[in-house]
Order: sequence, then structure tokens, then C-alpha cells
Amino acid sequence: MIVGAGPRATGVLERIAANAPELLDGARLDIHLVDPHPPGGGRIWRHDQSRLLWMNSMAEDVTMFSDDSVTHEGPVRPGPSLAEWADLVRTGALTVDLDPETAAELAGLTGQTFASRRLQSAYLRWVYERALAALPPHITVHEHRRRAVRVSGPRDGRQQVWL
Repeated sequence: MIVGAGPRATGVLERIAANAPELLDGARLDIHLVDPHPPGGGRIWRHDQSRLLWMNSMAEDVTMFSDDSVTHEGPVRPGPSLAEWADLVRTGALTVDLDPETAAELAGLTGQTFASRRLQSAYLRWVYERALAALPPHITVHEHRRRAVRVSGPRDGRQQVWL
């Protein structure tokens, strides 16, 4: 179970997908995501917030993907930064459903501009969907649009999450 379905949970799913062939060897795995907010962006990067909220990093510096500069276990699975993703959407290489205001923002985004949290939300949703698609068929993700309110049970034993 993963409590919270924002960028960190998306990153965990991506790492599970990257490492599943070696670590799970076809064994079944059920993953439960608990978050009242949409997966990908989670609460902080959700689409349904003011258009006036912006990121504090330039689009070329924002990515959810690893490359050869990252030290971690398992294979590297590169992907586009926010700015590169916006270019792919603009050129039609990727199809993403955007509302008109977010599409207009994306049209003017460069690597040196700051994106709104709404545009970042669209990018994070796309990354989440890509991570899901990369999971092998024996791994299932269950989304629970609920709030976790308590965890009970021993630290080193079976625990229960209360929704």
C-alpha cells in the first residue's frame, strides 16, 4: 500500500516497473494507492487549483525520469523533462487531453519559463499513466480515492490502514 498518489508514488511505480522482471520473476503484486486527489499530481500538483499558482523551477529543470547522472538500483528509464514533454505535445508526437487555458500555456512554454501547477499536473498525470502502462500484467494498481486516517499494527508485522 502506498499512502499518497503524487509524484513520489509515481516514481515508486516507475521503479517497480523497471525492476519487476528481475525482482518479481512473474510473481503477482497488488499495489493499493490511497489518496483523495488524482494520481500523478496528488494534492500539491492537482489540476483543480488556481491558475495563479506557479512552480518555482524552470520547465527544463523539472523531470520525473532518471538518466545516467542518477545513482540508483535497477535500469535507467529516461524520459522527457517538462519542457521536452511540452515540445512533444506541441509537435503532435504525444496526444494529451488539455483544457483550452492549459493548452494555451503549453503553447508558449519554453525551457526557461515557469509552468503553472496545472500544467505540471498534466505532465505528472502523463508520467503516472506511462508508469502504469510499463507495469507487467502480473502487477495490478488499485486506486482508492479516500483519505488514510490511521495506521494500526506492529512496526515489524502486518499493519492495517484505516480509510
